[in-house]
Amino acid sequence: MRFRPLTETTVAEESLRLSRAVSGTPDRPGLSRILAKLAQGPHKTLETTEPWVPRDKARRPHPARLSQAVSVSGNLSADRRPERVLDTRVEHTTDVYENRLLKAYFHQVTLRLRRLIRLLEANSRSGATGEEQGLLNELLLARRQATFLDEVALPTHLSTRLTMVLLRRPLYRAALEGYLEFHRSVVVRLEEPSLDAPLKNLPYLYQTWGTLEILSVLLDVAGELGYRRELQRLISRDAGGFYVRILPGGGAALVLRHPVHRTIVKFIPERTYGRRYSALHSISYPQRPDVAVEVHPPHQPPRIYLFDPKYKLEGEFLEADGGDGKPKKVDIDKMHAYRDAIRDEEGRRSVRYAAVLYPGTEDVRYATGLEALRAYPGTEKALEWRIGDVLHEALNVAQ
Repeated sequence: MRFRPLTETTVAEESLRLSRAVSGTPDRPGLSRILAKLAQGPHKTLETTEPWVPRDKARRPHPARLSQAVSVSGNLSADRRPERVLDTRVEHTTDVYENRLLKAYFHQVTLRLRRLIRLLEANSRSGATGEEQGLLNELLLARRQATFLDEVALPTHLSTRLTMVLLRRPLYRAALEGYLEFHRSVVVRLEEPSLDAPLKNLPYLYQTWGTLEILSVLLDVAGELGYRRELQRLISRDAGGFYVRILPGGGAALVLRHPVHRTIVKFIPERTYGRRYSALHSISYPQRPDVAVEVHPPHQPPRIYLFDPKYKLEGEFLEADGGDGKPKKVDIDKMHAYRDAIRDEEGRRSVRYAAVLYPGTEDVRYATGLEALRAYPGTEKALEWRIGDVLHEALNVAQ
């Protein structure tokens, strides 16, 4: 498995990003159209300036500045009056934050377009720069129309703060959205600190892999049977993109509901069934399976399907209780404990199926609803088929 650095991008991705920036999308005008339209009426504000002017041309000299005019060396006439004074003037200016953001956006897109064109030319791809050169020409033509940017300075830094102009004027809002999209690349990553840890955490990584396999099969089966997502806590978003986290602590990571027969399905990693009385509880010691799939049909008792990914080192298979490469007795005993201890509010057994996932040589069936499934990364098709059969029967409650 190769993790691509967040800064790396392909030529096709860069070309698409630049095309969306210049030409826009069906829902948002591009930078070339924004510049051409804003040339007719850019945002301006009133700015106060205090230029030095001859005293006879002063309009509104500020009284507080007169002392400064008197104190300047060589500025007094023979009659001891200042030759030049600071005059207060108010003028319109387009050198405002919103236009600086727009100019920075234009410069960044232009630089990236030129770089992409040079890259394609260096690779000697015949005709490959035609579209990119067309985008550059379109953008430069729009810039020549937007002469108001000539008096706008490039910002030293951009905080991308929101202003009422950016929010309420459609063209400026489109420019802000385009700027943010241009600088954002969506990245989906697995949020698992153990990926960077030593191999002593391999059992936990195996459990994470097994949990993801079960989740993948559950989503396939539920989609086939018409279930719809009601709640998910698996995928979240932050400033860097989207991340996938296998949630510990017993909370439902995924809740599905069928729109017709209203059956609810919960996917719960590391669910604890405690002794404290509740709808689902343990009658003896607390039980904590790695993965629980709970099926709650309306007007029927709940059903639980348990999966425990158990990684064992090769040396552990040579012990007295498991020297043939088959599941260890202690793991199968735990499946028995789950089935016997977990009950519903009427005291009925709720576990319909319990399976150990282990990197062994073959599947082992001990009784109806009690199995050990071979789960070996890279050869997981048979595992997915078996889990799919179990979950298809579990979720197809309408039959």
